[in-house]
Amino acid sequence: MSGLSTCHGTPPAEVIVHFVWPFLPHADRQLLCSTLLVIRAYARLRLWATSRAPAYWEHLHSTCPITTAPAAISASRAYDMAAALLLHNFVLGDLIRWLGGDYTHDHIDMAPIEAAVAAIRGHVRPPGFPIVDYDRALHVLRHGAPLSAAYTCKRADVLLRNLYNNHSGARKATAAVMKKIVDGCNNQFILVFLRRIFRFVYRLFLSPIGFIEHKGKGRMVVDPSAHIHSTANTGALNDGMSKDDAEQCPLTFYASAQLRHWTHIWNLRITHPSDNILLYKDDINAAFHCCRYHPDVSAAYAYVWEQWLIIHIGLIFGG
Repeated sequence: MSGLSTCHGTPPAEVIVHFVWPFLPHADRQLLCSTLLVIRAYARLRLWATSRAPAYWEHLHSTCPITTAPAAISASRAYDMAAALLLHNFVLGDLIRWLGGDYTHDHIDMAPIEAAVAAIRGHVRPPGFPIVDYDRALHVLRHGAPLSAAYTCKRADVLLRNLYNNHSGARKATAAVMKKIVDGCNNQFILVFLRRIFRFVYRLFLSPIGFIEHKGKGRMVVDPSAHIHSTANTGALNDGMSKDDAEQCPLTFYASAQLRHWTHIWNLRITHPSDNILLYKDDINAAFHCCRYHPDVSAAYAYVWEQWLIIHIGLIFGG
């Protein structure tokens, strides 16, 4: 497997302040706080983070049962997540690994999956069928996707994308978008932080979101292909992916799935010639979230909404 990396052309000045903070004289800290609002907020967050006992952070490892999940984003949890990220020096991958559980692939029981794969490896491949890459599938389930990545963007483009905010479709569907975000948060598909810490997250990419309505239903779509302000903008994440690279964009084969589906419907009609046949589709949204992103590249799959910074852990719909 190839390497995984995501970075900015230059490190954020705010991150430099974070690392030198313990060595700054009190007068310099006061000057920074009085001059820059973002540093004043950082100082308060740092004080909160460093004054909590280690046991305090245990509540971040999981959310409450989905049956009692809140109907809104928890501001206190988002603040604590931001503080925990600060304690991990704003390295998102380290925070995700510390969270563990449903936030990573640790929640997947690999033993029965590995046993099933071992049992079918020896099956004879029908003529014309593609080779099944079992090792790739197991690797993604153990470690996350993608298998390789080298994303780079200019720091200035991240700042422009924060100012752009989101596409007009999303801005016109505020309540529906918020519900989608809350659902993702409660299902532990995303992490929510205070928006203002985006300046400290080295490796962060921001993608605008849109909202598409069709037949009375709406879907929130992350748009990592969008160029903001100009085509020279380097913040479009999909520009960093090569469709010719089989590791970054592997070919997808559906084999005989569609034909088998049609055959099933045909046989139902033969058996029940006069009855109504109701077809139900699987939840494609849930399918996207079955896999997780590799912790070291999760910062590339982010967007902002109102006062929140949203980091995806489950695969996004749109990129």
